[in-house]
Amino acid sequence: MRIIGIILSLVLAVFGYGEAAAQQDTSKSMRPQKILVVYYSWSGNTEAVAKKIQSETQAELFEIELQNPYPTDYSACVEEYRTDKRENRVRPLKKKMDNIADYDIIFLGSPIWSGTIAPPVKTFLSGHDLSRKRIIPFVTHGGGGAGSSFTDMKKLAPRAGFSKGLSLYGSRGGFDDEVRKWLEQINLNKK
Repeated sequence: MRIIGIILSLVLAVFGYGEAAAQQDTSKSMRPQKILVVYYSWSGNTEAVAKKIQSETQAELFEIELQNPYPTDYSACVEEYRTDKRENRVRPLKKKMDNIADYDIIFLGSPIWSGTIAPPVKTFLSGHDLSRKRIIPFVTHGGGGAGSSFTDMKKLAPRAGFSKGLSLYGSRGGFDDEVRKWLEQINLNKK
């Protein structure tokens, strides 16, 4: 009789615990997901897309900046970029995102340089733990497409989940409709 009482107590304890755990999981999944838009922009194109995403999703915004920025002159920028690439030189970021763990979804934007993401975005990815984050990449380019940018982002954040990325060609003024449609496709348009 005593054994049956002990077994019954254990069963009730397990079911009670399971019910409490289920309630905790439900309340956790009910909280709104925190969204962050992270971007690097040299010419302003990627910044324009980032700000449109931020506006449509009510996300927070973080600009990747370098301690020693690339020149604003195109030819000088290309020359410094080529030197950095040839010498495997990494430019340090001006600041790190200290509270990255607070975010669930991270839009990550970059211009395309030599068929992939710009070096500051690589530095950002290498310096932040994005494990178990949902990364949604977006890139801007001058006609060459996304290149290997989405694949390269995945290599630098292998423990993150990636959603369908967006690749945009053109200048600052023509992105609004494309961004809005893309956000609707991935169910993140909050307006």
